[in-house]
Amino acid sequence: GHPRLRMRHAHVPVNRAMRDAWMRCMIEALAATPMPDLVREFLEVRFFEVADFLRNVPEESD
Repeated sequence: GHPRLRMRHAHVPVNRAMRDAWMRCMIEALAATPMPDLVREFLEVRFFEVADFLRNVPEESD
């Protein structure tokens, strides 16, 4: 990702629910795009890592 991706999203409060909502959209988009299963699985993992990295709202179990 972009080296300043977190900074560019700092003005947007991102909690687990927002991360999960974004992931649902990404998984739906991946499902609608023809690609090998291994590629889809790889992208899902990487997208989750980025989405979780962008969380900036502290939550109890963090």
